[in-house]
Amino acid sequence: MFYTKVKISDGVEIKVQFYENSLFTQCTSCNKELVVDNELLLSVLNEGCFHSTKVICSTCTKSNRGRGNGSEQNKNKKVHLLSSWRDQKMNS
Repeated sequence: MFYTKVKISDGVEIKVQFYENSLFTQCTSCNKELVVDNELLLSVLNEGCFHSTKVICSTCTKSNRGRGNGSEQNKNKKVHLLSSWRDQKMNS
C-alpha cells in the first residue's frame, strides 16, 4: 500500500491511499489536470524528483513549438510531455 499523509494539527493527520489511476499533476502552462501514468511515474523516479519535474500537456506542447522555449532558465528543468491519448481532464 502506498499513501500520502498531511499533518493538519497536533495529533491529527490525514492519510490517503493512492492507486495507479489516482495520482495527478497539472500542466505548468494551462493548469489542466492530468493523470500520472506508470510510464511518467517511472521516468520521474529514474531521472528526477517530484519537486523539480514539470509536466506540460500535449495541447500546450503543440502551441509552444517554435516559440523559442529553450531559454537558459528552462534548460535545466525536467519537462515531461504527455501524448494526447494520456491527457485526461478529470471532473472534480
